[in-house]
This record gives sequence, structure tokens and C-alpha cells, in this order.
Amino acid sequence: IRTGEGKSLVLGIGSLLFALLGFRVRCVCYSEFLSRRDHKLFVDMFEAFQVGEFVTYSNISKFKADKVNEKGDIRQLTVDLLKGNLTAAPRDLPARTKGRGLVEDILLVDEVDMFFGLDYYGNTYNPVAKIR
Repeated sequence: IRTGEGKSLVLGIGSLLFALLGFRVRCVCYSEFLSRRDHKLFVDMFEAFQVGEFVTYSNISKFKADKVNEKGDIRQLTVDLLKGNLTAAPRDLPARTKGRGLVEDILLVDEVDMFFGLDYYGNTYNPVAKIR
């Protein structure tokens, strides 16, 4: 779908449908501004259908950080492991339910062509921990 042809609408309605079907939806874009703008357009609809907690919009950097830290702060867990202070396994993923059992995730990507440009394609995400 090209610029101005309704990508935001397709993603918003798609997010609603997937959430109604019981999925947890993550819409990502290269731009935090565009992600916030699009979420703002549909947040009332998500709330009206009581799926607001199952739909998240963010930029790709926030998505990466959230996934890496899903079971705890990866930097702190690494430091604790190397210092021998890791006393328990990282916390389990939080139950994402609401009376529907375990919720599966779906990722929807806006402006996917941007991720094949020089700013993203082939780059890695490298969280670093400082050990003192």
C-alpha cells in the first residue's frame, strides 16, 4: 500500500480484528512520531471493543528493547550471572490473559521498506552491560 492509500487504516482495523480473535498485537514503525500518531487515531476504537491492553504501537527500537528485556533487564541479568549473583531464573513471562488463556503475539510492521535501508538492514542490536 503506497503513501496516502490507507496503511494506517489497514493496520488499525487489522490490529482490532487480531485482538478480538485473542492475539496480542504489536504494530511497529521506524518512526516514533508515526507510531504515536497512528495509535492515537485508533485508541478509542480499541478501548470501545475492550482490547486496548492487547494492542501496542511503538517504533522498532522500543520493540527490540521490550523483547530483549521480556524476562528481566538483560544488562543486569548478565552482570549478575558473571558475578555469580544470579540466584533465580529470570522471571517467567507475565500471564497475558484476560480470561482467554495464554495470548499469542502478532507483529505488524508499517513502512516495512524502511527496514531494508542503510539505517536498519544488516545492523544488529547490541545491549551492553558495564561490569564494575
